[in-house]
Amino acid sequence: CKGAAEGCEILQMDRLVTGSMGKILGQAIFGSEQAVFEQVEKNIDDLVANSVDWSACASKEQLQAAREGKLGLRFFDRDVPEEWLKDVRGKRVLCLAGAGGLQAPLLACAGAEVTVIDISDKMLDKDREIAERENLRIEIVKGNMCDLYCLTISLAVKPDCITLTGSFA
Repeated sequence: CKGAAEGCEILQMDRLVTGSMGKILGQAIFGSEQAVFEQVEKNIDDLVANSVDWSACASKEQLQAAREGKLGLRFFDRDVPEEWLKDVRGKRVLCLAGAGGLQAPLLACAGAEVTVIDISDKMLDKDREIAERENLRIEIVKGNMCDLYCLTISLAVKPDCITLTGSFA
């Protein structure tokens, strides 16, 4: 991906298909790489509107537990290993394709300085709602995780950790 910070830890929770393969697939199927991302955004927004399981927000209990130092994250049917989540207080975390009212709010409750980037307005709206309701500071950016130039101003200091939860061509 273009513009990614060097020297930070990357927690890859799913596969990412990028580069020439993504461009080839995009051009073959949709006629352009941009059309691929527009279709992905539409598909995700449609799934969120239909309350697909993975778009569920953090519960009040999960948010409170994170505030008390008991941060727990799940990725689909698996728990994220505890050792990946320890000592997040004060760390700068970049959540790529991580909006949806779960990861970013939980990490923010645990004391991390969180920036989330996502292609879906509906997923970002979930983070905005929880951040406002829970009085959390989360930098919320609409963008494509495969083109991080939109973050160059906001990420004057590189993140300590990057979470990656999306699979996009």
